[in-house]
Amino acid sequence: MDILSFFLLLLFIVIVSRVFHQRTTLPLPPGPVGSFFTGIKDHLPSSEPWKAYAAWSDDYQSMSSLPSPPLDSHPAHPGPIVSFKIHHTRTIILNTPRAVHNLLSLRAEIYSDRPYARMYHDICARGKSVFNVSSRSPRHKIYRRLLADDLGVRGRAERWDVMESEIGILVDGLKTSPERYEAHIRRYVTLVFVLSDS
Repeated sequence: MDILSFFLLLLFIVIVSRVFHQRTTLPLPPGPVGSFFTGIKDHLPSSEPWKAYAAWSDDYQSMSSLPSPPLDSHPAHPGPIVSFKIHHTRTIILNTPRAVHNLLSLRAEIYSDRPYARMYHDICARGKSVFNVSSRSPRHKIYRRLLADDLGVRGRAERWDVMESEIGILVDGLKTSPERYEAHIRRYVTLVFVLSDS
């Protein structure tokens, strides 16, 4: 077998496996298709991509303009979700606050997992960090509860007085020495959490 025949056979196997994989996987939300190999890489805007996502939501009948779209609906009206592929990576966009709440809060155990990165998880041993822990880990529920308590509506309400009193100092610091913005923000965040917990 010569080299050309080998590469043609390899290309045929890749194409067949990709087509078979697409047919055997669960149906995805609608969205732009793009080319077979690169997906929509050439069609994705380099700036303000959220405008394109909103336009695609309307183009693919995702019903994002309706007041209360059903999340699990008929394929002709798939809900406020758009998906697309860039090379071999599939991206799913949630276009409404309701879709975000329903999928990432109410169904967090199913949909709130993080991508697995071997370098970060195994080599750096950071797989159990707060923002990277798997939803299958028993730590996930604990972390979510702690974050919801501190960053949710109740946490913000408890810290509002401190935030309001310290925001002026933060703005003054950013105005007088903008190059030290990191120190100003760090001071503000630290004070908000320390003073409101004391």
